Amino acid sequence: MIWGIPVGSRLACNPAAEASILGRPQKTNSWQAALVNGTLGHSLDFDDTGSFGHPSVVILPAALATGEYLECSGKMLLESYVAAFEVGVAMGQVIPRKADQHHCMHMTGVFGPITSATAAAKIMGLNSTRLRCAWGIAASQAGGVIGNFGTHTKPLHAGIASQAGVMAAELAKEDLPPTSTPWMLPWVSSTAWWPPGIWTG
Repeated sequence: MIWGIPVGSRLACNPAAEASILGRPQKTNSWQAALVNGTLGHSLDFDDTGSFGHPSVVILPAALATGEYLECSGKMLLESYVAAFEVGVAMGQVIPRKADQHHCMHMTGVFGPITSATAAAKIMGLNSTRLRCAWGIAASQAGGVIGNFGTHTKPLHAGIASQAGVMAAELAKEDLPPTSTPWMLPWVSSTAWWPPGIWTG
C-alpha cells in the first residue's frame, strides 16, 4: 500500500464544511479548524496552564472540530477532554518542566499533539491499538521552540499541536502505521530533547 493514499483520500472528501472556525461564518475541514481555533485560543496567552503546557487551547479545538464533524454528544465531548487531559498529566509527571521548559522546547507544542490525538481518537471511537497508532503519528509532529516566545508564532504552537492530533487520529483510523511499538513513541520522541536522566517516573 502507498501510505500517501490515506492523506490524499481524506483531503478529497469534500472537506469544506466539516467544522467551524470560531467567530467566523465559514467552515473548513477538521484539521484546519483545529489549527485556526487553537492558534486563536492562545493568541493573548491568557489561557489555562498545566504540567504539560496549555491544555485547553490544544485539546478543546481538536475535540470541537472532530465532534462537530462526527456530530458527537456533549457527554462524549467532555469525556474526550478528560481523557486527553489525563494523558497530558501522566506525561508531565514522567518528564517534569524545567526552568527552560524542556531544553528550549515549548511543552505545549511537544506534548500537545499526543493529547489532542487522544481527544480526537476518543470521539472517533478508536480502539486501543488505533489510539497507540495515533500517538505514534502525533509524536512525529511534536515541536515548538521557546525562541518564538513573545512573537505571533508562539500561539501557532498550540494550533499546530491541535491540528496534529486530529490528523494523527484520522490517519490512524485509516491504518497509517507508525512503528510496531507505537505506544513507546511519546517517550521515544521525548528522548530526542530530554535525556532519560531528567525523567522522574
